[in-house]
Amino acid sequence: EVGGLVQNLSHLLVRTLGETIKVRLRLPPAPLHALVDPHQLENALLNLALNARDAMPEGGELTIGVALRSVDRELARATELAPGDYVQIEVSDTGCGIPPELLSRVFEPFVTTKPFGGGSGLGLSIARQLVELLGGRLDVARSDSTGSTFRVVLPVDHEAVVGVEGLAAAAGAL
Repeated sequence: EVGGLVQNLSHLLVRTLGETIKVRLRLPPAPLHALVDPHQLENALLNLALNARDAMPEGGELTIGVALRSVDRELARATELAPGDYVQIEVSDTGCGIPPELLSRVFEPFVTTKPFGGGSGLGLSIARQLVELLGGRLDVARSDSTGSTFRVVLPVDHEAVVGVEGLAAAAGAL
């Protein structure tokens, strides 16, 4: 269950990110299950959170939201996702954002905004690879001078969902 995984990860994030970064969660009222290896998803989210921490050297807020997302045929063409239901995880920060000239290359290995020796530039590349191994997508949903939002979209595990009511209740969290 993705919300529970994020809830458990938030305890580690609070300790890892430090006192100057507030961690906020937006979790759905009903459980959402995705077809994932929980350890790979945790690693991907941790990489996103550490990247966000580096974008907020003076502190700020990290928000992780989980919701149900339905993709129709039109949206499927635009996003390269198959039509259907997905678990969406958004990781947002109030950091400095990504420079426009790097935005199209942000998931390439060794691309970094940090000074030499400040980081490997592998965090976002690793996060995207992990999400793709899980059958999902990772994209930049927004980045400007007020922060960045990364969106993870993962296939719903329909076998774990108990009835249509569970999906309908989760949809209410959107």
